Amino acid sequence: MYRLTMILLMAVSSPLLAEEKPNCDPNVGVVDKSCQVEAPRVWWACDEDTDLTPDERQVTEQQQRRLESFALGIFDPELPGYGLPDFRFSRADLIKRFGEPRSAKSKDRFSYDPIDRTEIVTTWEYPGFTITTVARRSTPDELELTEGEIVDATVPLRHGLRVGQPIERWVEQLGRPNCYHRHVIYEGEYYFECGEGNSYSCIATYQADLFVDNSGRVQRVKWSHPMP
Repeated sequence: MYRLTMILLMAVSSPLLAEEKPNCDPNVGVVDKSCQVEAPRVWWACDEDTDLTPDERQVTEQQQRRLESFALGIFDPELPGYGLPDFRFSRADLIKRFGEPRSAKSKDRFSYDPIDRTEIVTTWEYPGFTITTVARRSTPDELELTEGEIVDATVPLRHGLRVGQPIERWVEQLGRPNCYHRHVIYEGEYYFECGEGNSYSCIATYQADLFVDNSGRVQRVKWSHPMP
């Protein structure tokens, strides 16, 4: 009777011991599933949105200047005619910089400008990137760059940055970005003198969304340019 009781106790306790100490040694044979541990999440996976200031992200003054420069002229070399103080250029300037586009699709858009309430929005497709411009109906050849997307590493950007590089390379040049909707984002404001005789103070906003793969490489960049 005593021997039978001991056998029963051992049979009952064995599963408990197995549960408390799972087999985590692959040399023994089958490894218990409870031994599987997920790889630690990296910051650029952006599990949570952030809204940290440059100081909180420890962005240096030099990195901040590079970021503003990047926002004001994302391509390198710059688009002719584009820049302070009005950010306007012609179709000829566009062709001079990038050549003839693969396609150019335009549509009208309602504007809140009381002088000219119709805008022409054009999407220009080039190898590896697209850009979108806006022009007033009254001056269709005065283009303003508004947004675009870059998907190819052959497209040269400012500060030696390109699609396909590790995100840490972007952080090194522009500082650490924030997170928004599971991707990293650079955004901010830029102040400059504008108007006739530079008598006014203007503000422009900029934004660049970086989409990073599981290995930490930037796969594409969506951006919007500052407009006064």
